[in-house]
Amino acid sequence: MPTPPPAYSASDAAGSSRWFANRVSSLTPGSVRLLHNAGAWESIEHKQPYTHMRVWDASSTDPRASLSFDADSATPVVPGHAPAIAWIVQNHLVQDALAQLVKRTPSISLYNSSKVADIAVDEFTQRPVVTLASGQRIHSQLLVGADGANSKVREFAGIETLGWDYNQHGLVATVRISQNDEHDGVPLDAHSRMPKNDTAWQRFLPTGPIAMLPLAEGYASLVWSTRPDLAARFAKAPAGVFVELVNAAFNNPAQDVEFLAEQILADGSVADTGVDLKAEAAWGLSRAGATSSSAMRPPKVVDVLENSRAPFPLRLRNSTTYIGDRLVLIGDAAHTVHPLAGQGLNLGLADAAALARIVSVAARDGVDVGHSEAVCAAYESERYAAGVGMAGAVDTVGRVFGGDPSSAWAQLRGLGMRVVDSSAVLKRLFVGAASS
Repeated sequence: MPTPPPAYSASDAAGSSRWFANRVSSLTPGSVRLLHNAGAWESIEHKQPYTHMRVWDASSTDPRASLSFDADSATPVVPGHAPAIAWIVQNHLVQDALAQLVKRTPSISLYNSSKVADIAVDEFTQRPVVTLASGQRIHSQLLVGADGANSKVREFAGIETLGWDYNQHGLVATVRISQNDEHDGVPLDAHSRMPKNDTAWQRFLPTGPIAMLPLAEGYASLVWSTRPDLAARFAKAPAGVFVELVNAAFNNPAQDVEFLAEQILADGSVADTGVDLKAEAAWGLSRAGATSSSAMRPPKVVDVLENSRAPFPLRLRNSTTYIGDRLVLIGDAAHTVHPLAGQGLNLGLADAAALARIVSVAARDGVDVGHSEAVCAAYESERYAAGVGMAGAVDTVGRVFGGDPSSAWAQLRGLGMRVVDSSAVLKRLFVGAASS
């Protein structure tokens, strides 16, 4: 069983305790269908669908420079669920559901709390042999490297990676959001009379995007990609100060957000310059009101769960090949992408689905499942282009929106967003590609 990450408690309006981890994923309908067909989806304790997505550029003064995506009849439908763009799930709950599935499958041997001591090739069979720290040796027809970005399987195969580190850290946090209608543009749920928490919000700032994803009624998961020094300061800032910064990042002019951020010292304290952060943030919000659209006003953040803030470095990596002799790489072992599109886990699940299908066909036809052409080459042919394509697309979006914030460049970006947002066909293509 996987070890659950730290969970952070909060009390809801009724006083009951809720527990959340700060690492979540946005699962597309394609990924959900895969988990459903495998028998794991129903075992995930909590999943929060979102049916709307709002994206906009802080460097643009044009309120029309935005993108609005909505689930409709064109959105792929998951059995038993209404149409949704995606579902937000806590990573450890997905891991737990899959671990329970493995335990229910007699044909799978699970080596819990085991450490790989060595990977080698048997000199007689020429097949991979994994030696555990206990001394046990496992012989394999096909070795699947699903062991993450620092893959030992990839290292054993001598497969190199190409890519780079971004000069950004992602700061994750779990936040509590307003439970009344303080913010315009957030409709109230007919039953709870609370704002509907069914929208994913993402705003591109000059230093990187900030995103808020619906987690549960009254709660959201935050991912703020920014400079490493700022991420470290924000992680240490007092809760009230952090909340002011987050609300400003979603609502205030970009230069105001930069000014407020620079008031936070390396130890997280506020510089003693006589600046009233709350008053400055309120003034900036009043200035933004004249040019911002209420449709791009996310619910107000009112608190951050204790100890839920954590920064991590952002990087792009893609293996030069996803296969070796009787060996394949899937998930982060094969590719790592920027989290701004939330596609990392979806890519990995698509890898697993493709490999399972190819291996099943080989086994049905009596072909060695480690066969270099029938299995390994077929897998790479299907998944390598998808991995490189997603990495390139996400990297391009990040560079375009994180680039020069000058008015001319911002206007060009804004024009592009307006063109896409005005075309129902283009929007369906975007949603369809992201949901597959």
